[in-house]
Amino acid sequence: MGDHDEVIAAPIDWATEGSLALPAEGLPWRWGVATLPGLPELPSAPKAPIMPDTAALSVDSPQTLLQSVSDGVAPGGYAALPKNTVKIKKVSRNSSKVSVELQVKQAGTARVFIWDGERVVAQTTADLTKKHTLTLPLNGPLPAGTSLLVSYERGDATTGLAHRLS
Repeated sequence: MGDHDEVIAAPIDWATEGSLALPAEGLPWRWGVATLPGLPELPSAPKAPIMPDTAALSVDSPQTLLQSVSDGVAPGGYAALPKNTVKIKKVSRNSSKVSVELQVKQAGTARVFIWDGERVVAQTTADLTKKHTLTLPLNGPLPAGTSLLVSYERGDATTGLAHRLS
């Protein structure tokens, strides 16, 4: 057999796709056309995509806040607010509510979550300018490992805080 016989005897038809050589059966658009006799042809009826008008924000994510506090970085890749821009001054709780007193040095938006490790038990959002107490109602006892999480946002800067409740 000569050199050319080996190329002709190849059992697979090869096709080039860009800089790759692929077996032709791996390129479905080269396979052909399938027909289904008896199936009525319907006009194409594409639906317009539904695009959300909001995006996920790290300051709205308890999981991100926990990670942020653990790592010591601002949530969401934003610039970090100066240290002590917001402080958790006092936390109190009873069977029906958790109250948190926040003290802020600069006006901004606080988002407060009670997170049991799997779900948000309660949450609230408030625009703050000074010391303020926020109350989050509870629907039952808090499981072990529950945390109070706070994100604070001012302009393009953020920070996260955490306080263990149980």
